[in-house]
Amino acid sequence: MSGNEVMVSVLCITYNHENFIRDTLEGFLMQKTNFAYEVLIHEDASTDSTAMILKDYEQHNPDIIKVVYEKENKYGKGIDYFYDILAPISKGKYLALCEGDDAWIDEDKLQIQVDYMEEHTECSLIGHKAFLQYPPNWSGERDPRSMGYRYEGNVPYESMFKEWKIPTGSFLFRKHLYMEIPQFFRNAPTGDEPIEFYLAGRGDVYFLNRVMSVYNKMASDSWTVRFMKQDFKKIAIYYSGYIDLFREIDRHTNYSRHDFFKDCIKERIRRASIYILSNSTSYYEAGKLLQQLADVCCDEWKDYILNQQRERFYFWEPEGMYWKCKKGKSVYVYGAGRLATKFLIEIVPDDITVNGIIVSDGQRREESLRGYNVMCLSEFINVYDANSLIVIAVKDDFVSEIKERLESLNFHNYVWVYESVYKPVFQA
Repeated sequence: MSGNEVMVSVLCITYNHENFIRDTLEGFLMQKTNFAYEVLIHEDASTDSTAMILKDYEQHNPDIIKVVYEKENKYGKGIDYFYDILAPISKGKYLALCEGDDAWIDEDKLQIQVDYMEEHTECSLIGHKAFLQYPPNWSGERDPRSMGYRYEGNVPYESMFKEWKIPTGSFLFRKHLYMEIPQFFRNAPTGDEPIEFYLAGRGDVYFLNRVMSVYNKMASDSWTVRFMKQDFKKIAIYYSGYIDLFREIDRHTNYSRHDFFKDCIKERIRRASIYILSNSTSYYEAGKLLQQLADVCCDEWKDYILNQQRERFYFWEPEGMYWKCKKGKSVYVYGAGRLATKFLIEIVPDDITVNGIIVSDGQRREESLRGYNVMCLSEFINVYDANSLIVIAVKDDFVSEIKERLESLNFHNYVWVYESVYKPVFQA
């Protein structure tokens, strides 16, 4: 390959990212490589100054940055920005992804990934760790936790279906494989996970145990936030879309992992059920929303969805948390977000006394939550006694990490609010 021939095409999609896009672009331009690369950006008719910022960078870096500007927003119109718009005009042997609210922070990122891919032709996709940030209330310090696997090496095929661990902004993969992706992957409700699933079936997936990007979790115009703003009918279609995807992958792989993909579907239904309970105003509404999910789902899984124990928390199980609390326990709630507030308002009976709220060390916090004192975990560890019980009231994304932290501090008397009814299908 000649020095002027493009080795990597960086594909970036952006909408209303004026607070992030400069960092994204600087991350692209800082790359030190012994090969040429290009940056192709799809600007989806932003209503802020994103397009203006892009035009400035494009004008000053015409040999690297090329932007496709839309006159009207294409979101929700069945267009795959990467596959339908950017990939066809790309020149690179490899494609790298980074959305306009994320950023690369390591100048050697592309070089390291390409070097590995050139030496390992059996590898279809390579990724790496990313710092987490939580705008718009970012304090200026990155979360010490990073997204990604805790090891370096090839990722087992089934691991990628159990939990999303490879940040989208870390993806680098072979273009020719991507352009052969079957339509059913592209019909999925999101774009990044299906790419990962597909490429895992086309070769090895390698993970670098090195933080080389930033993932801005829940940015105001991220896909996640835009998704959360939708009505539940669309959210139900999202979850049923993953059920359809796993059924298609199962068929595409000649049912060689049939039991595994059945478990994948059960896990998505579990997540949907938790989402419903967490966002419903009443158990009656939760039942109606679960019915909506069943209505848009394939017939094979309707009964399974409707048979979920959707109207009971672990709190009321015969051997559950309520009875533990009744046995003279000093109850503390771990978490200060929406689920903890919902728990305190709607679930805790009058005859149960909550002694305080616990948050992780280093987490920004108020002094009180609904009249309860808020303390960090290290403060709690200094005052708890043998009768102390922690009710973990956070999203399931963080439960395993909190449990590991408590165990490391030799504290074992805890339970998650959804513990019994919604055990994960895949155990850590």
